Amino acid sequence: MRECEHEAVQALPEVVKLYLKHGQEALAKEETDVAIELFEKVLKVHPNLSFVSCLLGDAYLIKGYSGKAVRIFKKLVSREPDNAHLLGRLAHAYNKRGWYNKAATYFSQALALDKGDLSLWLGLVGCLADAGDYATARTVAVSGVEAGSKTGLDLYPLYAFLVASDIPYERVNEQEKHLPAMKEWALQNEAEIERVARFFASLAAKIQKKGWYLEAADLLTAACELLPDDQALCQNRDKFLGKNRVNLLLDKLESDPAVSDHLVEMLRFEQEMCGKVDCPDCGVTQFIFELDIIAELDPFRREIAHIKSCFPELYALKKSFFDSVLDRKKEQNLHETYQKKFKKYSSLYPERFSFDDGDDWDEPVQETFVRSEPKIGRNEPCPCGSGKKYKKCCGK
Repeated sequence: MRECEHEAVQALPEVVKLYLKHGQEALAKEETDVAIELFEKVLKVHPNLSFVSCLLGDAYLIKGYSGKAVRIFKKLVSREPDNAHLLGRLAHAYNKRGWYNKAATYFSQALALDKGDLSLWLGLVGCLADAGDYATARTVAVSGVEAGSKTGLDLYPLYAFLVASDIPYERVNEQEKHLPAMKEWALQNEAEIERVARFFASLAAKIQKKGWYLEAADLLTAACELLPDDQALCQNRDKFLGKNRVNLLLDKLESDPAVSDHLVEMLRFEQEMCGKVDCPDCGVTQFIFELDIIAELDPFRREIAHIKSCFPELYALKKSFFDSVLDRKKEQNLHETYQKKFKKYSSLYPERFSFDDGDDWDEPVQETFVRSEPKIGRNEPCPCGSGKKYKKCCGK
């Protein structure tokens, strides 16, 4: 409350001051209905008390009456267009109403006046994220960290957003990752070490359920570096690394430019099969993966040889098949074997295969099977337009 408003409140009749006091107490206790009733009574008699109008607008927002809150804060902003606090409250009201563009506009105006208000940075980041504009939200969060470093803001929530959003965005340039920066910030602010380490561990637990094993491993490792004496945390990391060793290797293989997405997908499928003996669906899917390789033996031989040399544990998942592919003496026999398998599977499960008009059953297998639609690489942009990679979006 500003000094002039404080003087105005002191000049109010005692009964009005009592309403105001009880309204503030009710708002603090989250008794929103009571607070709204009392503030409305005060403003009915003294409509120009901006301080009380602001309290009523906040109460409306808590109650979910975003339309009423917008009307109050618009009126207050019209009186004081350079008041960063009021601009921020109006932005919050628009955001609650789902009018993200207007919210972003007023948050930006407020930040132009006051870059030291954390709630304004978080509000703008939040409304942009709610609108689905994660790229701009990340840019704003980075700006907030830069500004906050100079003004002493609590950078935890901004860093937390950036670290969490790094995962689906999968920045290729490691310098753009914010995990090391957040860890360094915690080390420089000893009181934050525990909070940041627990955040890393919690986020790791969430993302490993989505198959982001490398990212989860990085988070757990960082958490243990912050709290090296926490035995439970370090044991959890070691257990995770042991249990998910193959998945971590597959993630590394996926980032290896010498290996195509097709081989990575095939090896992942070996890990994800249902486990039922002679499952027809798994059997057909395995065959289709292998058939694509038989159709283009030479390029795949180079990739498989690379896997054998650099990822022997992954090579072992398909050792029998990979050995037969690498053995050039068995190439003719391999084609004949898969020609027979092709006729068998396409007869039993025709819905899993697509043929061009006039296909001859006696043609070599590499000319018989065609995909029904173009194949999308796991690292290519998702065709849905989300901006994420296919493997982290519709290709999950």
